[in-house]
Amino acid sequence: MDIQNEQLDHWTNPEYGHEYIERNNFADWKLKLGVRGFRRILKGLEFQSLLEVGSNIGLNLWYISEWAKKYSKPKELHAVEPFKEAYDVLISQKSLNLNQAINCSGYELPFAGETVDVVMTHGVLIHVAPENLKRMTDEIVRVARKYVICTEYFSHEPCEVTYKGKEHLIFKRDFGKWYLDNYPNLKCINYGFLWQQEYCDKTKPHPYGTVFDDLNWWVFEKK
Repeated sequence: MDIQNEQLDHWTNPEYGHEYIERNNFADWKLKLGVRGFRRILKGLEFQSLLEVGSNIGLNLWYISEWAKKYSKPKELHAVEPFKEAYDVLISQKSLNLNQAINCSGYELPFAGETVDVVMTHGVLIHVAPENLKRMTDEIVRVARKYVICTEYFSHEPCEVTYKGKEHLIFKRDFGKWYLDNYPNLKCINYGFLWQQEYCDKTKPHPYGTVFDDLNWWVFEKK
């Protein structure tokens, strides 16, 4: 049975979740920038299927889908999303051509082991409390057949960040080191940085004019 905790309670609360959807909506100007970012992250990877854990309304999957179309490499795209309102928007986006979308969190992924080539998070692990983090990353590594991709805020030392005056919602760390320390069957094959300055529309105020925040990313291959 899926678990519930303080962080899930917050992000699945319509009051806060709806605000996030409003800030991170589909807009045509975002597409070129989003595709550029994921072209860097996915460069050189051979895969047919990808699962995003915590997809929200599907912006990242939109970028990945368009990247795949550009290179005539259609992919099977899967998503899990715990917030019902975001999930409803996600499944309404027919242009994403999702193979599967499930309204659940990442703590108990409804997939058999090693059944999806790539399992990724993008700004999701930062919202998982330290005591719950390994439960989620265990699931991510279990389901991934070939690669794990992690894109999150970075800190050399684990720390909590106050978010809009609220505590216990954002936890930063070196997530690349976390994966390597906890999963000896993974090796890092690429990493980089998404610089907000490059992925924004400078005619729009932050945060509405930003496709990506300043984020570190890692690609791990299963040994």
